[in-house]
Amino acid sequence: MGEFKEEYMLSRQEYGTLFPYVMKEGVHQLFWNGRSLWIEDRGQGRYVAKERLTDGFVNRFALLMSNRCGESFNLSHPVFEWENGVFYLQMLHESVAGYGTTLLLRKKERPRRPDAKSLVETGVCDEATITALKEMVREERSFLLYGSARSEKVELLRFITRYIPPESRIVTVEGEEPMQIAVLNPDKDVTELMVARGQVSGHLREVCRGIRPRWILGNPGEGKVVCEMVDVMDQHSARGGLCVTAEKAEDALENLFPWEEERKLARIRATIQRVFPVWIGLDEKGIRLIERYEKTRVKVLYKREEA
Repeated sequence: MGEFKEEYMLSRQEYGTLFPYVMKEGVHQLFWNGRSLWIEDRGQGRYVAKERLTDGFVNRFALLMSNRCGESFNLSHPVFEWENGVFYLQMLHESVAGYGTTLLLRKKERPRRPDAKSLVETGVCDEATITALKEMVREERSFLLYGSARSEKVELLRFITRYIPPESRIVTVEGEEPMQIAVLNPDKDVTELMVARGQVSGHLREVCRGIRPRWILGNPGEGKVVCEMVDVMDQHSARGGLCVTAEKAEDALENLFPWEEERKLARIRATIQRVFPVWIGLDEKGIRLIERYEKTRVKVLYKREEA
């Protein structure tokens, strides 16, 4: 991870046995399950470390971390979660964990800022498609990205946002896979809302009433949050970008609204196609299809030729 930073919260001495793993390049997760210290290393895979953590060390580490973060961790608050730009930390108290207090420390990687050259070289899209994406943003056309969990949906969204003008205010709705638009684009006016922390549902309207964003970008993974995005975009004439996990376009909304009856789902689909007229389909190879919905017509803007 390079040089030791203030954001690591504790000193080298306070990390003790964990310190070499915290600093080692390639190690991205440490997990003490009460009996064994498991290390996840990108080069060596997942393995059990030879070191063991004493109860005294674990209890002291948990106390130091909870105090530095200003959060309670005890019988009344047995689950501790905290994160900053460097780490995600989770601790389970010995009162609820079978073999004593557990520690999970996951390093955060700074996301890559994709450029046109890297996308072309990796086969995500060709130069003509990149020109079309630039034009889409210039014309302020809202878009929906769909693809499997292994496709580069969020990566492509990060790329597209580089063409949003700096003066255009952006609100991002962050799901399980953070888009981190603000980190990658420090020159842009970005406000982040986290679905996992309950900062979105019911509050997006209030936030946007004051901020009045020009663009709303999200990968919330929840149908009710998507509906809230659509309502806010209509209310404030905002443009948007949405990531949905689905291999086919027809499955995108079924995955977001699994319990809706077909008639209501058809109305939701018509609304989302109106608000997000450009649909971009990806698979593990890259962009395979771009379509634009125009009322009852669908125009194919790009279709990858399969070998």
